[in-house]
Amino acid sequence: MKKMTVLILLSFLLVGCFDNRSQVQVTEVEDLKLYEEAEQFVTEYKEAMISSIEEKDFDILEPYLIPNNSFYHSLRRYFDDLIKGNASKELIHMEVNDVLVDAEENDNYFVNVNEEVLLLYLNGEQEQIERHIEYELIKSPELDFRIVTIREN
Repeated sequence: MKKMTVLILLSFLLVGCFDNRSQVQVTEVEDLKLYEEAEQFVTEYKEAMISSIEEKDFDILEPYLIPNNSFYHSLRRYFDDLIKGNASKELIHMEVNDVLVDAEENDNYFVNVNEEVLLLYLNGEQEQIERHIEYELIKSPELDFRIVTIREN
């Protein structure tokens, strides 16, 4: 069970690795209000992720996602596998390191986060995961953020 979850998690994270992020010129977000909005968005998403697993309700995550993109489908499979395995997830610590914006297309944002989570399995096994991840966000015309992908750095 533990190996399967790790493989699923790795495939989930690898989906975010196949992009052109290395070709994007970014600058720090200087607008404090915008920085705080992006920071709040990823924090609320992470809390929603934990709640969605506890309540076995993927719909809780819908307001944070772009429907029907590859990340959406990968996240859905990851969520379903956690639910099938009766696993739960706890957020131990989350810290936003910086919020960057695409210098050319200023509706793309990159939020770098250190996080520590605990996966709890039905058989009593626990797995503590510490990682540095990057949320790639897009700001919609309605001025809402949505997650394009999440990748491990």
